[in-house]
Amino acid sequence: MDLQQLHQGYQQWWDKPDYVLSIVAPNQGDIPKQLDIVYYFGEDIAKELVTSIATVGMATYQMNSPSSRAELMLDIDIGISRSNYEKLGQGLANLVWNCLSRGLSFVPNEALRDISLPLFEKMNSLFVMDWWGYQEPQWLPNIETDVTVLRVVPIYESEAEQIEQIEVTIRTTVFEQAIKNSSNPDREPVRLLTEATRKIWQALESWLQENAPKVCKNFAPGASADDIKTLEERIGMSLPEEFTAYLMVHNGQMWFGSYEYLNTERIYEAWSLMNQLKNEQVFSKPQHQIDPVSAGIIKNTWWDWHWIPFGEDGCGNMICIDLDPDVNGRVGQVIYWEKYQGPLPAGYQSFFAWFRSLKEGLGRYYLVDKDGQISEER
Repeated sequence: MDLQQLHQGYQQWWDKPDYVLSIVAPNQGDIPKQLDIVYYFGEDIAKELVTSIATVGMATYQMNSPSSRAELMLDIDIGISRSNYEKLGQGLANLVWNCLSRGLSFVPNEALRDISLPLFEKMNSLFVMDWWGYQEPQWLPNIETDVTVLRVVPIYESEAEQIEQIEVTIRTTVFEQAIKNSSNPDREPVRLLTEATRKIWQALESWLQENAPKVCKNFAPGASADDIKTLEERIGMSLPEEFTAYLMVHNGQMWFGSYEYLNTERIYEAWSLMNQLKNEQVFSKPQHQIDPVSAGIIKNTWWDWHWIPFGEDGCGNMICIDLDPDVNGRVGQVIYWEKYQGPLPAGYQSFFAWFRSLKEGLGRYYLVDKDGQISEER
């Protein structure tokens, strides 16, 4: 493929660019030899006017990455001078040559450290994303060799550290939920999971206010910092960030489907009771053998003090956060604890993933019953 083919692909996908800046490689050995930087001014994205800036030519080089041939696109708030636009374009080209010369690849859903772009000098990392989210790329059309367009967003080092602690499948989701002004070079750093969890609460409450207002009447005020600290001291563990954020919006005391979601005091009471039962050897009977489906994911025990119950139904079954999983599990994964089956995988690697699924189930399998409450149908 060549630059002309790539330009044609962009025009079929996006449109003819408003401006093109051609830049020759600074060093003789650099590949690709030339990059064109294309500009699309004032595109309306999320009701904000931004300029989109993209590379044309990076795909002539094959990276050691799932997106082996790719181009980059980033957004910036409009309103800067033409010279600054060109400065940013030059910086994007230099970034490509610098990374490729160091053997670095642009890998979707990963953060690159120790880099910077003009106008985004406050930030020294870059988040690389598939266009539509995890493993949902955007291909340039009518090019024989697949060429993906990767979104790149300058981020703070503290945000890069957070991204690397989030399971890869939801990194883009968390980022987009948490940061709505990523094209603003002057934005402040964000606690990603905290902000994303709050945004899910907002969306969930908005749906409930419209479709099941009775449910909202039972929502308790948020837990205080002291409430969270007391719970953590009592159980001897730190709560996951997103679970803390969840409790600080509404501190439990609500029914949703067949489960009541517990406040900090009820969490401690349920946790203490289960530990007491285990200490009394209640779970040492022959029938208390964990289901083979849990093997390798959840520890081989009927109850573990590292499990934090946050939901309980009328039969004593619970939903828990597992802070000490088995070798194939993930710290913070959500598990079910069934009275007659013991611990079972829930299929969510974090509380955030579980909470997001709950919100997305509204109107699908979480339905409003005749009493105005939420019932679960699967």
